Amino acid sequence: MFRGVLTRDGDYFISVMGRSDVARKQNANLLVSIHADAAPESRCHWRIRLGAF
Repeated sequence: MFRGVLTRDGDYFISVMGRSDVARKQNANLLVSIHADAAPESRCHWRIRLGAF
């Protein structure tokens, strides 16, 4: 069974390292970071990146 954890509760910036800290404190096995509406263009770009941060 999986449990989701939000890294913030409002519209403010949290760095990638800050998100990683939250995941570590929760003993997460997986961290998914979704960035929606962050780009000025309406086109969608994506990439897969394997490895550790």
